Amino acid sequence: MSTSTAASAISTTWPEGFPSHKEGVSGFAVREVDAPADAVFAWVRRVDLQPPYYKGMRFVRRIGGAWPELDKGSKLTFTLGATFVPFVQVVKCDPQTRSFAWGGNLPGLSMAHAFTVEPISESRSVVRSEELWVGPVAKLIGFAVKPQLQAVQTRWAEALAAAAAAYPAGPPKA
Repeated sequence: MSTSTAASAISTTWPEGFPSHKEGVSGFAVREVDAPADAVFAWVRRVDLQPPYYKGMRFVRRIGGAWPELDKGSKLTFTLGATFVPFVQVVKCDPQTRSFAWGGNLPGLSMAHAFTVEPISESRSVVRSEELWVGPVAKLIGFAVKPQLQAVQTRWAEALAAAAAAYPAGPPKA
């Protein structure tokens, strides 16, 4: 399956209640991965192990609770490039559909970052990373942040693909 075919074969699974139908600013990336879908999904849930593959990601911390895997309700903070992300909460984690999302709400802005993983074969899969911002603030600053949102999704999908290809049985045990 080519990446363009993969892109048309996988869509984002947004968390229930997220207003994905509204206009906003978004970025997404789709990558094929040389690893089974369950292993890729396991990497999605192990954000703490992603910085070596996503060089711009630093200072990943879980707020309350211990690592390793993130589940619905988990809270975390991290830095992407020069941007400090002070708080996101996992709002969807469904191992059956391999869909995962975190997000947050601020006055005038709702945002979610969703990861969706689909199998291509027993040893290959495709991952989609998409972030969407909606609300008045998103409309106001959308023109300025769209290139960064797109770049983040591209880097994140590439990092997940690299990590899962390096460890196709899933992340190392904590």
